[in-house]
Amino acid sequence: RHPRGWWAYTAEEVCHWCAESKWAVLLQKRFWAAPVHAGADGVIQGVPELRIDDLLVVDASGLLEAVADFHRSHSKHPVMVAEMRQQGSGWVEASRGFVLPPNSARWRLEEDGPELDDRDLTSVSAVQERLQNLVAERGVEGLFEEEAQQLGEAGRELVLTTPERTAPPAWRPPAPAEVPPSVTDVSGWLSFVKGKDKAETQKIAAYSLHWAEDQVMAVVRLVEALRGSLDMQRAIAHCLLDMLAHVEHMHRRTVPPRADWEVRMEAVERRRTGKPSGLAAAVDAGERHDGGVAVVQGMIREVVIGEATFDSKVLVKLWRRVGGLPEDLRAAVPAALMVDWALGMMRSNGHGGAELLGLSGVPVPEHLHAEVLALCVQRRDTVGILALGEPWRTEYVQALQRYPEDKGARAVLKQLGAVVPPLPDAAPRPEVGGTPARLPAAVRVELVEDQEGLDLALKWIQASAVVGLDAEWAPSSGSGVSLVQVAGSGCVALVDIQQLGAGCLPPLLAALAFPLVLTYGGATDHKRITAVAREAGAEEHGGAFPWCDLAEDVGRGGLQRAVGERLGLRVDKAEQKSDWKRRPLRDAQVSYAALDAYILLQLATRCADGVGDVDEAAIVRKYARLSAEHVAKAVASSGVEHSIGTAAGVVAKTLGVQCPGGLAVAVLPQNARLDLTKLVQVLEGDCRLVPLSKLPLLFGYLPGCLGPFGLRDVKTAIVVDSSLREHAAVSVGAGDPALSVVLSGEALCGLGV
Repeated sequence: RHPRGWWAYTAEEVCHWCAESKWAVLLQKRFWAAPVHAGADGVIQGVPELRIDDLLVVDASGLLEAVADFHRSHSKHPVMVAEMRQQGSGWVEASRGFVLPPNSARWRLEEDGPELDDRDLTSVSAVQERLQNLVAERGVEGLFEEEAQQLGEAGRELVLTTPERTAPPAWRPPAPAEVPPSVTDVSGWLSFVKGKDKAETQKIAAYSLHWAEDQVMAVVRLVEALRGSLDMQRAIAHCLLDMLAHVEHMHRRTVPPRADWEVRMEAVERRRTGKPSGLAAAVDAGERHDGGVAVVQGMIREVVIGEATFDSKVLVKLWRRVGGLPEDLRAAVPAALMVDWALGMMRSNGHGGAELLGLSGVPVPEHLHAEVLALCVQRRDTVGILALGEPWRTEYVQALQRYPEDKGARAVLKQLGAVVPPLPDAAPRPEVGGTPARLPAAVRVELVEDQEGLDLALKWIQASAVVGLDAEWAPSSGSGVSLVQVAGSGCVALVDIQQLGAGCLPPLLAALAFPLVLTYGGATDHKRITAVAREAGAEEHGGAFPWCDLAEDVGRGGLQRAVGERLGLRVDKAEQKSDWKRRPLRDAQVSYAALDAYILLQLATRCADGVGDVDEAAIVRKYARLSAEHVAKAVASSGVEHSIGTAAGVVAKTLGVQCPGGLAVAVLPQNARLDLTKLVQVLEGDCRLVPLSKLPLLFGYLPGCLGPFGLRDVKTAIVVDSSLREHAAVSVGAGDPALSVVLSGEALCGLGV
């Protein structure tokens, strides 16, 4: 049923069939479905970031070479090629097909069956010619008719009949628990939803708007009735506007297929032609609601002359929905108020502010230029930047190029067609033939297979300062574990769970609570070990991941890559997938298991700038968890008047921050939001919040325990919100979730930079 599709055994056969054509080798999935066409400018339709020159378009000799290169590295896979012909100054696809790999069907036929003559294997050119002649004589319907005759009456009905396309059933929103009043009863509807949570308000709004005759005007009237109450506007107006868009979207999904296709094509055409989006998109789509525009204009005038109070973000969203023109908004709102609205939207962690400035044509004051750009970079507000135009776009690209490791920044740069900087540590992987990692001769390996050996191992683990931990299991063992390796500075204990049974795991986990435990990507090991321990009667324990994961500190890649880059050694992982259930263990398995745990100590020593093969003191300084005792000593040595106990006065939170100079902490009221713009100005560089999962690694404290005292690195900058100065008692983290350091706001602000 695809007259233009074909397949060939060899590329020579394809070249013989159509020697004058050009060929494109289609290796990327994006080109596998739709035909490849390119206009006079060379841009491929549907893929605007690529040109026809970016594809491998070759003549017959080039096709032979390209297919041979592909089959050298993919000996069992066919390669898709497209026949390209020039049409005017552009390119169109004439046909496409597969070139099979060498030693495929033709040779299997010759091996498994009787010897065949080449004439028994219908050539591509013969099939193509027969199909083209049939279509030319009888049309595509004739081709289907012949196939139906060959299939019989059942095939005729299957091929020639097409099921009638009907619209899906009309969408109906779920009814709320209690039927609300009609939206035409403005006061009754608002009284009905007052005090309800967001989810229930959204359900009521969707149900009410679905049955409204004029949905847009209903929303406008409801928002108009909320004048003067900012809390009600933020709680209800945003739900109304969001549900209005949702209801309209669900209604569009239930229109007849043809109309739905036309709507989608119009939207695609608008994007392709570069028509503006955002505030002007509704106007371009012909969705202006004149009655709603007039009412919203009146609401804006009330705000301008000070007669009423409306939330700026609600007004802008409402203006966008009714299809008001940006010029009308610029005429109704003074430039200074427009800038205040836009900055308020941007500072409240929302989008749309820069877009509002750009589409309304209001110039950004010079003293706010840096702040607007910084907010756009932090929010990745590409739409707003494009609305502002140049030179904003150039400055935006330059700012994003300073963060080569940020995946979001790299994606935006690629979308804008800008240069994506290379990763700073894009070092090649270590050579396979590098120096193999080996266990030092002085390190003793003990295989723990009985209760006496387990008791000795548990005492040794409890007395150790730092241990490396790893686990092994058979590839088909489900959630079980066969071997647990614990490595210290001079010994590695291989605890044989297969021999000892799962009952040895609860005391082993209890012993591992004493030393600093190092893993690499140890979440899976921890999950398996604790799952088996629970089955053996171990107590449940929640909270943060209890061990130190070196993968969080080293960065990308697995242990093999980390060891190669940091230690210059090669770890042989050949035994990783071996059968760890079989006993006795082979010598190669024992050596691999011991090295896999011990090398964590060597890696941590190098990351901590330690001395020698294993430097426990350096590892503890860098990775050890800190406690309330550490905080108490630090507060006492600071000379600040304080008390440690339950929280009192104003409770402050302490957030971890990464900045160009290293680490910093920001202390601010518990319910306040951190203003990254001001923090950037104070610390003089880009700042990012530390994820909760990395707090123990970078600061030594679990989430909820961090404070400005007892920081691991004495160079850590401390930034304190000045609003805390006026309070007589402020509580900050004390290294334990049940304790707080209570001191005066004046003394706390004295710690800040």
